Amino acid sequence: RQTGTNAMQGWKSVWGSIFLFSVSWTSAVDPGIVPEGARDNHIRVMLGSCNKADREPRFWDLVLHRRPSAWVWMGDNVYADKKRSKLNFPSGLFNALKSPYGMESAFFEPANMSEMQKMYESVKAHPTYKLLSQSTQIFGTWDDHDYGLNDGDRRFVDKHTSQRLLLDFLDEPADSPQRKQEGVYWSHLVCAGGRSVRVVLLDVRSGKTPYP
Repeated sequence: RQTGTNAMQGWKSVWGSIFLFSVSWTSAVDPGIVPEGARDNHIRVMLGSCNKADREPRFWDLVLHRRPSAWVWMGDNVYADKKRSKLNFPSGLFNALKSPYGMESAFFEPANMSEMQKMYESVKAHPTYKLLSQSTQIFGTWDDHDYGLNDGDRRFVDKHTSQRLLLDFLDEPADSPQRKQEGVYWSHLVCAGGRSVRVVLLDVRSGKTPYP
């Protein structure tokens, strides 16, 4: 059970097309014993999603300035699938009829795994994100566009490769139990100032049944 004052702050940032959300729990402890990174007596969990990796990310300085105890990727961490152009839509519609993905592939081309890896690498290469990763717990889950296909479900044939790329991006150890399961659902414990908060992340893609 969490004691103390709960404070919640949320905003949507257009500085690079990422949705940011911050949740803070005040910890009633002596400031002198609060670990570095939590000097304001808070466990601060910041969440982000819908990250356009091909745009200049101007939000990392803001995130780093807030000194979060944890940063959580909430999905669409990159947009690896591609929307079909009007010119190739007719062929996409035809191919969707015989595709294992069904109509989900009519409007979007499934992600190329090599391109997805490059997108993740470009995010990790940002200098401020590197600083954040050195001082903050980082974990996350996925949604459809970083899973590999718009509205993607359990039929996506590259889901195991996609899972490996996400866990590599999150620096999950090679022997992590997360690498031995199907799906990226997990729970994570965030500790600071003598308090702890458990963050439970769901996977709404890898086991999802197709739309009727």
